[in-house]
Amino acid sequence: MAEAETGSAGAAPSGERVALLVDSDQEARAAFGRLCVEFGLEVRELANPLDIFGELGNEVALVVLASEAPSALLSCSQIKNEPTLRDIPVVLVSGRRAEPALIRHWFGESRADLYLSRPVDEGAVAPLLHPLLGQT
Repeated sequence: MAEAETGSAGAAPSGERVALLVDSDQEARAAFGRLCVEFGLEVRELANPLDIFGELGNEVALVVLASEAPSALLSCSQIKNEPTLRDIPVVLVSGRRAEPALIRHWFGESRADLYLSRPVDEGAVAPLLHPLLGQT
């Protein structure tokens, strides 16, 4: 499996699709990084969910947020409520299966496209990402 390559903030090369990862869990970041590289995405790791809004002008194909990160659920809702951004797939990852705020978010109108728990099983997640990234 290819190693995840991470880039710094800034514009992606023309035509390059980008995945934005915000997760303090190193194993989850590495797993999503590898998956995104396999899908041909440039990977950008960000420290704060609110930082994604500075990157959304790029060719963003996927946003992965740790639900425990401050403002993660709010950032997801803002993306899904904005007509020009709502088609960007958002994945929320949690270390706790029955997190009450996450359960409420699941039933909201501005929910994520996919909810996953840690540890991230790359073999199980890859087929779930295919339709989100427009691949079969």
